[in-house]
Amino acid sequence: MAIGIVAGVLGTAQSNTPVPSTFFAVSGVRGNYPEVTVGLLAHQEFAWGMIEQSRGVFDFKLLDNYMANVQLYGLVDPVTNTANIAMTLSDGTPIWAVADHTTCTGGSLNLKLCTAPPDNIQDWTDFLTAVVQHYNGKTQPHIKYYELWNEINIQLWWTGANAQMLALAQAAYPIIHDAYSQLLTPSVAGPVGTVSPTSQVNAMTQYLQAGGYKYADGGAFHGYIAAQGGVTPFPMPEQDTTSGCKAFVGCHGSIITIATQMRAVFDQNGLSGKPFFQTEGSWGNMTVTDPDTQVQWVARYNLLQAGLRSTLNLQMAAWFTWADPSFGWGNIADASLNPTPAGVAYNQVYNWVVGSAIAQPCSGAANGTWTCTLTRAGGYTAQAVWNTQGSIAYSPGPGYTQVRDLTGITSPIPASGSVTIGPKPVLVEEVTGSTPVITLVANAEGEGILMAPNTWIEIKGFNLAPAGHTRIWQASDFVSGKMPVQLDGVGATVNGKSAYVYYISPTQVNILAPPDAILDPVQVTVTNTGVTSAPANVPSQALSPSFFVINGGPYAVAQHSANYSLVGPTSLYPGSTTPAKPGETVILYANGFGPVSPAVVSGSSSQTGTLT
Repeated sequence: MAIGIVAGVLGTAQSNTPVPSTFFAVSGVRGNYPEVTVGLLAHQEFAWGMIEQSRGVFDFKLLDNYMANVQLYGLVDPVTNTANIAMTLSDGTPIWAVADHTTCTGGSLNLKLCTAPPDNIQDWTDFLTAVVQHYNGKTQPHIKYYELWNEINIQLWWTGANAQMLALAQAAYPIIHDAYSQLLTPSVAGPVGTVSPTSQVNAMTQYLQAGGYKYADGGAFHGYIAAQGGVTPFPMPEQDTTSGCKAFVGCHGSIITIATQMRAVFDQNGLSGKPFFQTEGSWGNMTVTDPDTQVQWVARYNLLQAGLRSTLNLQMAAWFTWADPSFGWGNIADASLNPTPAGVAYNQVYNWVVGSAIAQPCSGAANGTWTCTLTRAGGYTAQAVWNTQGSIAYSPGPGYTQVRDLTGITSPIPASGSVTIGPKPVLVEEVTGSTPVITLVANAEGEGILMAPNTWIEIKGFNLAPAGHTRIWQASDFVSGKMPVQLDGVGATVNGKSAYVYYISPTQVNILAPPDAILDPVQVTVTNTGVTSAPANVPSQALSPSFFVINGGPYAVAQHSANYSLVGPTSLYPGSTTPAKPGETVILYANGFGPVSPAVVSGSSSQTGTLT
């Protein structure tokens, strides 16, 4: 059973505004920062039990490490010094704050936590005050979102009464809520509808009607669409149920149904017009293990949620989690903490969606075809499309020129105008007119979205150069020892300053960013024979490190300094690679590692220096 297009408008609509990077969030656990592209770090280890393991002793080390990574990856607003982080304040009361230990267990990470509220609410306010004073915008950035408590309708995390949770919220709101930080409701999880005794709908309705709406800047819910055991087949993101479970009991509802019903709960109980946030969700704990199905699942899950942003005011889709496979929950990392194929698909969906507008929810047809329509300034239109029933011929309509898959490979649409689609979403794209359109700005090695001074950057899109003009710079393009800022009428700017143009083609331009310090966010434009694109907003930081790799990775280019031959096991590339010897100097090629001494001369064709 599947839900088709969502009718009606709930919450405060976002109209036809581009999807910001902060919509895409991934949790990090065990100190591991996500190695997929995100605009926001979703909740980490739950805060109270981790930070204050004994009364009055606060240890922020683990969370400060996450904050350092958030700063490194450019997820801090430089104007307000506010970090794009969502922190869940608690998943239980520390054992030292409760005299009766009958509700206390090992908790997450084997911390001693209790599902009862603290005996003395002063312990709670002291903890909150310590957190806000630590992340104060001076010694550490502010934190943007605080979720009050984890899954209050699940007895593993909370067995208190609504009145007791309300007291915690009432105490927290004046401490957390200010111009920089927002306090969200406690989260709920599980089925929607009203059949289940632990329904998200029932639990959140009761909490808000008890007065919880008075102490929240937005609503929080979790997006797990089925129970974590005994459900076979496990539903895909657009399914309310399968033959293996009962609707709104074992199967919780599709991500569309869950979000739509929770939006209605917030609207009808005091939070009308305020944003809401899916703060944790995925396929869950080892419920989807086939790598190919994982690719389908993660792509469809995030596209469907992005399609709800405009009409439902859904402001975050958080994936849980990034961790080594032994952790189990929604893993899109391998044992070496590199993205799995599902992690690569997550990155591609991020690239498709961020900066585009999705005015209406994704819609499903009777033949199993689902379509999400994306637009960008300059006449760009795309359809993210898949079919739940298998392979089928799909005609997107006249004008569409290329199709992009979940590995990033693009192919021209055949003259017939028809492409084959299946369970994995693809993106079919068209541009009307001749205005340049930017769809991606990224580090030229690895396609990380973080920009930095004096870094090689790739810009992808349409109409970026005249038809038939594909080339790199040549000796004749250098004037007075300066790198060219234009090739064949094609130039680019970074915050209004001309960049140095190395490569041009109608769909990609490679540039060297100016060495000047740049502030986040950076605006990048491309001009093609006098016509300039709409600016693309890109996060920036002082560093955007990456290594040049062989054939797309994962092995970095390393050379013997004596003869410049490749370093590696003899079995890696037989006849080409040999191991390095102890004490030997090896040459690596890298990008975005920051300033050197002496400083580079902007545009100079000869640059050298030592990393500082």
